[in-house]
Amino acid sequence: MSNRTVNLFAAGGAASNIVADILKTNNTSMTAKLANLNITLLDTSRSNYERNKDIFEKHDIKLVTIPGLDGSGQKRDTNVQEASKYIAKFVSENGDKDAALNILLHSASGGSGSVLANLAAKYLLSEDKNVVAIVVGDSTTRNFANNTISTLKSYENIAQTAEKPMIADYIENDGKRTIKEVNEYIASTIIDYRMLFGGHVHGIDSADLKNFLQYNRISSNQPALTLMTTLGIDSEAKDQHEVVKAMQKELNDDLPIIAYAMVSVTDKENRQIVDCDFKIEGSVDLPRDEKVKPYDLYFCLSKGHFFNVVDRLSKVVEDYRKKENTQVDRVIDVSKDVDPNSGLVL
Repeated sequence: MSNRTVNLFAAGGAASNIVADILKTNNTSMTAKLANLNITLLDTSRSNYERNKDIFEKHDIKLVTIPGLDGSGQKRDTNVQEASKYIAKFVSENGDKDAALNILLHSASGGSGSVLANLAAKYLLSEDKNVVAIVVGDSTTRNFANNTISTLKSYENIAQTAEKPMIADYIENDGKRTIKEVNEYIASTIIDYRMLFGGHVHGIDSADLKNFLQYNRISSNQPALTLMTTLGIDSEAKDQHEVVKAMQKELNDDLPIIAYAMVSVTDKENRQIVDCDFKIEGSVDLPRDEKVKPYDLYFCLSKGHFFNVVDRLSKVVEDYRKKENTQVDRVIDVSKDVDPNSGLVL
């Protein structure tokens, strides 16, 4: 089977920095079993590209910017009108039109990447393309939390308007994870998607993957912003409910799994028991010289998680507001000392 291609659109400055870190540390030994990766940077300024210019030029990574703009200053409404004019052209001209998957990598807390990714998702779903967003939320400031809420709400509206699920992998910068930990998670997640959509999984075809991402085509579940959680499960695990337990631990919730895709890297027949509407299962043959601990990779879809995220972030924003209201502004009184001619205190 020939390698397929996965488009990775890294939107905004934070995503550019993540891609640069991934390129610097990329050492996967399974390239032959992964989809080719076509990377394009989308942004409203060149500042983050220039910071990592050497590594991007080394890997022939292209930056696409919107003419006449120089950042969004963490305000989502700054450049949305201009971005709307260009997004379809940028995505269609820089992505592989036959890509098996389009990944939108971005921070949800800024003003550029969150808007560009929202608009790109809207366009790609309208073209009936396979889309997954890797979203980095943030609750460390009121503005970051507000922007994250707006980004997630936009994805929900896009899903409902398009009548197609919007699939998103979500990780949050809550001050407890280091930048290195976040980047390592994202790098690993991208490799997982390249395996699933690479065209080398026996037992899973393109139609299976389409119906997996658009689960409403084969189930009564209504399309919505839907969480993708990737879990590596020991294929020799004796507990056949390990996936469900791992999901509950990962999300701190017991939301039901509505669909899953499983890729086994071993010939073991020990399968997990997961109650869901739809499942696809396959296996990958690894090269003989690779020593990989036998595991099964589960891509699980669940609804309801983002309702909880938005609800929690809304409370965070309210807490910031309350703290602000209790603060006393201590402003120096200069009314009696200013020289009326110069405007200075002399």
